[in-house]
This record gives sequence, C-alpha cells and structure tokens, in this order.
Amino acid sequence: MAETTKDSVVLSRTTEIKPNKKLRVMEALNGPLRMLPVIFALVVIWVIFTAINPSFLSSRNLTTLSVQIVNMGVMSIGLFLVLLHGELDLSCAAASAVSASVGAMICVIFELPFLAGFAACILTGAVVGFLQGWIVTKFSAPAFIITLGSQMALEGLLLVILREHNQISLMNSSLAVFTTTYLPNWLSYVLLAAGTAVLFILTYQSYTQARKNNLPVKFVNKVIIPTGAVLVGGVAVLEIMRRYKGLNLSVLLLIVLLAAFSYLLTQTRFGVHLYALGSNPEAVRRAGISVKNTKWAAFIISGAVFAFAGLIAASRVQSVSISSIDDSIMMNSIAACVLGGASLTGGKGNIWGVLLGSLVMGSLANGMYLIGAETSTRLVVQGAILVAAVVLDAFIVNASTNRR
Repeated sequence: MAETTKDSVVLSRTTEIKPNKKLRVMEALNGPLRMLPVIFALVVIWVIFTAINPSFLSSRNLTTLSVQIVNMGVMSIGLFLVLLHGELDLSCAAASAVSASVGAMICVIFELPFLAGFAACILTGAVVGFLQGWIVTKFSAPAFIITLGSQMALEGLLLVILREHNQISLMNSSLAVFTTTYLPNWLSYVLLAAGTAVLFILTYQSYTQARKNNLPVKFVNKVIIPTGAVLVGGVAVLEIMRRYKGLNLSVLLLIVLLAAFSYLLTQTRFGVHLYALGSNPEAVRRAGISVKNTKWAAFIISGAVFAFAGLIAASRVQSVSISSIDDSIMMNSIAACVLGGASLTGGKGNIWGVLLGSLVMGSLANGMYLIGAETSTRLVVQGAILVAAVVLDAFIVNASTNRR
C-alpha cells in the first residue's frame, strides 16, 4: 500500500513538472526571448538566399536592403503605437501618400523652402491622426472600421490634390535628400560613438536607480552587454556599408526614430500609460488615467510618423503620384510589427522588434527579387508570412497563459 502511494506521488510530481517546464518556455518566448524566433527566421532566410545567389550578402545589396526597409520600418513605428493600445490603423498607406503629396506641392509646385514642405507634410499626417483619434475616442467606434473609411476618403483626396499634376517629380528637390544622401565614413563612426555613449549613460542611470530600489540587477547584464552589443553591431554594420557608399541618411533617421520612441515608451508616463492601456484598459480607467486622451495622442503621433514614412517613400522613388498609395506596404508593416513581438491584442512588444520584423519582410522581398521570383510568388510568400506571424503570436500568448 505504501509503495502504491509512493508511486502515485512520483507520477503526480512528474505530471506537474512537465507542464511547468513547457509553461516556462512559453512565458520566456512571450517575454524576454520573444525575438529568438524572429532572429532564427532571419538567419534562415539569409542562408537560403545566399546559397541561391551569393550576391545577397554583398555590401552593395545589404546597403541597398537597409535603404529599402526604411519606409516599412518608419511606418511600422506608427502602427506599433496604435497596436500597443489594442487598435489597428488601416489608413497608414493612404495617409502617408496624401501627406507626402502635400509636402511635394509646397516645395515643388509653390517653390517654398524645404522646412515649409516638411512641416506641411508632418502636419497633414498629424491632422489625419487627430481626426481619426477624435472619432474613435468620442464615439467609442472601432478603429478598424474608421480607418478603413479614412483610407477610402484619403484615396479620393489624393486624386483631388493631384488633379492637375498626375505626378510630381522630386528630382533635384530638397525633399529627395532623405535617400540620396550618404554620410561620410568618419561622421558615421562619430555618430556611433556618440550614440553608444548616450546608451551607456542611460543604462547606467537605470542600473543605479534599480540598485537604490534594492532590485536584483547586475552591472554586466544591465550596462556592459547592451552597450557592447550596440558598439560591436554598429561597427560591423558600418564596415559593410563603408564598402559600398556608406551610411544612408534615411537609415540614420530610422535608428534615431527608434531610439526616440524607445525612450518615449519606456521612460515617460505616456509610454507607461500606453502599455497599460493595451494590457488592462479598465485598470487604467480606475487609476484615473484618461483613456481617451492617451488613445487620441497615440493616433496623432502615429499620423505624423506615417507622414514621415510617406516622405521617405517619395524620396526613394523621386516622385509622388496618384499611384503612391501602396497597400502592400501596410500589410508588410503589420507583419513586421507582429513578427517583432507586438500583439494584436495590445500591451506588448518592444519598439526595436519593429526593426527585426522589417528586416525579415525586407529580406524576403529583396531575396526573391534577386533570384527572379515572379510577383505572384512574392505576394503568396509575404501573405503566408503575415498569417504565420499572427498564428505564432496567438499560439505563444495562449500557451503562456494556459496553466493547466
């Protein structure tokens, strides 16, 4: 009888341990290790395309790839802000095209200075976000439908703006500076050193604050490893780019934007409120935080970011036209956000994951172009990646919260 009891205890312990181990793995994938599957996918993609076409990893192609993903990366930042509070903006492509067209009209048609066109573009995007945010928060309307309607309206507005000019060329225009400018190598390394120094200071301040609050934190893990990783990775990237043309201005601006929004979302009240709003809106409401104002501000900021993405896209193709609205960039940006760890239910994700997600989607498009894949094949693969990203996110979330 005693042996039977002992065996049953051992069996019960065995059955308890196995689920807990699986749960811990899923919780890690849903938390600090969320980027591992994305990094693995990126490595696999690069290995496959390099095996088919060795020029994929050439300095020229990698530098070109970095410029190609900037538009998607910037747009993904704006989408990330919206996804963070549990909403989805389907008007991003149309908003970016309309904003860029307004900027082009100011600079090219009316021949006003660069700052006037740039300001008009960003302001147009912010106004679009302002109006959408007001409707969503005022009437508690689903952002999915509101932004879908806005997309249609903005498409019509673009036709009105470009009625007399089906296409506005940005050749020799100041707005083309974003993707046509490559920084000197010495300046790129100076900027890397300055960025690394700023990161060291911020991580050291965070470390000392954690120590004051008696939190278990190690100097090496908190300060040395992140700073060292950025320095080594930055040098490697700059060396690759140096062998072709150098660091493109648009790539630098994407990194600056990511760093700025990383600080905004992790070191300010607005960022904390935005994460909390996506995780538990009712708790945020009970804490006295204005849910409407937080959502509204996120829509305004994301609208301005979409406008900047439109400028990057226009600068790259050197024009704006009635065909500037590219719905595929919206889908790719959503996929980049989800691949990068953002949850469609809100409240999760790291802004730097957007860069990894954009690299995956951009590498797929770039690699398939190099190997001569047909457009139909590229669309099927990109659509499958989007579906797979959403399914993976749902699987990890459900598995990490299932404690049975």
